[in-house]
Amino acid sequence: LAAFALGSLDDRLPRGLTWRTKLFGQLIVALLLVLSRHASGGQCLALFLIAVLAQNAANTFDNADGALPALAALALRTELPVVGALLGLLPANLLFRRGAERVPHCYLGDAGSHVVGILWAATPSAWPVLLLPCADLLRLAVVRLRTGRKPWQGDRQHLAHRLEARGLPPVAVVLVLVGIALPSAFAAPDSALHSLGWFLTLASFLAALGCTPAPRC
Repeated sequence: LAAFALGSLDDRLPRGLTWRTKLFGQLIVALLLVLSRHASGGQCLALFLIAVLAQNAANTFDNADGALPALAALALRTELPVVGALLGLLPANLLFRRGAERVPHCYLGDAGSHVVGILWAATPSAWPVLLLPCADLLRLAVVRLRTGRKPWQGDRQHLAHRLEARGLPPVAVVLVLVGIALPSAFAAPDSALHSLGWFLTLASFLAALGCTPAPRC
């Protein structure tokens, strides 16, 4: 509820929340998640940091139709009610369009992406799938800083945008993103394949970047 309230404020205010206010809200949401768990000091700190990271990763990965709902459904595949909600949203966000501009019927918005992020953080089995959105977020932060822009300044340099610039339709973009994240999703943390899964996801991410043009901001 706190994540939904924070995202709703950002959606509804004419100019949205400032980055400082949003970050402060994310810290509060992360703290509430930690307080709802019975964990040791080290576990609490890890959960707090992951909760803040997951909210930002989910929020920034919601940059193309269907991208975040599909990836979150993969990550949260053990949470059937959440998967059902995400898959139920996916057609209205990705497939069904209206008007001459072919606008989707609905979006997650910041309200939805923050809820997805905090659910992601609350499900340890889903953490490995954060690798893809975090890698994309880190790459963009570095690119923006190198070009004299603020790390949180929006543009069309996300991997999804580069795939679109390559000519892929929205459904194909989503399938490529899910395919990149798939190895990390199914490599159990306690198995020898865990490192291989992360490596394959990172290698696929870099390969996708190398095969796509960098669109203009």
